[in-house]
Amino acid sequence: MYRYYIGLDPGTNTGYAVYDRSIKQMTVVKTVKIHQAMTAVLSLFKQCNEFEMLVVVEDARQVEYYIHEDKLEGTASVNRDSQIWHDYLTEHKIPFMMVRPNPKITKLPARVVRAASGWTEPTNEHNRDAVMLVTGVSYTPEQVAEHAEKLAKTIEKKKATAARKRAAKKAIKIKRNNLTS
Repeated sequence: MYRYYIGLDPGTNTGYAVYDRSIKQMTVVKTVKIHQAMTAVLSLFKQCNEFEMLVVVEDARQVEYYIHEDKLEGTASVNRDSQIWHDYLTEHKIPFMMVRPNPKITKLPARVVRAASGWTEPTNEHNRDAVMLVTGVSYTPEQVAEHAEKLAKTIEKKKATAARKRAAKKAIKIKRNNLTS
């Protein structure tokens, strides 16, 4: 089992929370810019042994959103941030899990997060989401490896589906052009 679990809620304002399993409590809860979170994660990782720390990232890429076009840009940037975290953690060989956003533990009010985590200082929606990613968790390295394999397969399926959809739209467009010519 890992000692430190870092929860990350990516975005313009990145929620960052550190749960220390050895003392069973949150030690850090804050909202920072992505580069500040990356520095904090790497700094803690350099202080740890190989399997002493796990980063748990909320991965917006694992959800299909059906929203109005004006909201689509924000969704794309959160998906991009998830990919940036995936690449960053992989490059630095930091153990991590990319987890699907769970509507049961996101956007919770402060009183609920306080009761679940024991964190009593002020919070906001971003760092509360990060807290809930790591409150009371305990994963083994084997579970993390299994999760990574499943995630890779899911991402490949989504890429293949998107490619098929693009090809179908292109074929329809060509067919329409041929009919109007």
